[in-house]
Amino acid sequence: SLRWVAVVGSLGFIEAARRLLSIEVHFLRLLGVLAVLALYNLGAELLLRRMRRTRLDGDEAQQREREERPIGRVARFLLPHTPPGVEYYDQQAAQAALFAFAQIGLDLFLLALLLHFAGGVENPLRVFFIFHVIVASILLSRPSTYFVATLGFLLFAGVALGELLGALPHYSLEGHWRAGGYLEPGLVATQVFLLGVTLYVGAYLASSIAARLRRREIDVLVLTR
Repeated sequence: SLRWVAVVGSLGFIEAARRLLSIEVHFLRLLGVLAVLALYNLGAELLLRRMRRTRLDGDEAQQREREERPIGRVARFLLPHTPPGVEYYDQQAAQAALFAFAQIGLDLFLLALLLHFAGGVENPLRVFFIFHVIVASILLSRPSTYFVATLGFLLFAGVALGELLGALPHYSLEGHWRAGGYLEPGLVATQVFLLGVTLYVGAYLASSIAARLRRREIDVLVLTR
């Protein structure tokens, strides 16, 4: 649902930049990325409905047997840790964690692509990487949250350094930054460093709060049982 809002909001940002702020944007390239984002989100929504329908229509015995199978190592890395003796994650939780992590990874890649076509290091919307860190802290484990922060940092740094070194073309936001600013190593390094600090501090704060709330939830579950 949030991704549909992001698609519509991005289109609104692009139009506002063109008409109200007189910022030159590469409309067709940005529209192509947003089209990919919308199609991928539609596919994710259809897949989610199919997964739910399969669970509801499946044989109860097969469903119970499937849920009782131990979860894999990747799912254990992604799922939040529980105290010793508390083991309540099943295949449904593992499937949900993998599904969420795959979506977060694709979102980060498409966000980096959007930034690349909309000024790269010049674009102030680079702070939007923090949203995925917050979502990861709510749904996934603390190590997974730091992994998401690292992935976002590397993607943005790759765009910034690629444009600085000439490996990637630069699509400037005319009139927003000073001309040639993306070629100044000190300025680029500062922007990359600040985003990295924002992502890792955000990961620490969000995962710490989520861990406390999750522990309270587990205590309630144990007391109820």
